[in-house]
Amino acid sequence: MRTLILGGYGFFGRRIASVLARDAGIQLIVAGRSKERAVTLATELEQHAAQPVAAVRIDVDDPGFAEQLAALEPALVIHTSGPFQGQDHGVARACISAGAACWS
Repeated sequence: MRTLILGGYGFFGRRIASVLARDAGIQLIVAGRSKERAVTLATELEQHAAQPVAAVRIDVDDPGFAEQLAALEPALVIHTSGPFQGQDHGVARACISAGAACWS
């Protein structure tokens, strides 16, 4: 299952990514506003990962977020990028448009 973690290198995202990277059935993509931080974590996770871990820069506030998300073709999106107060349903809508399940 192709799984994208938004905020994947943050506190909660890192914990989830660490567990999911060990699952052979998951193609993990660590994502966030900083590609460098995503790459650093992906490289760290690959030491114990069942599959290669991808890293991408994606920002939920970018006007083209929905298109960027759809291009990654995730089956599941885990949204851990905060702060959550004041966020609208844009990520959930983008997931629906991309045909991905969303968990936040």
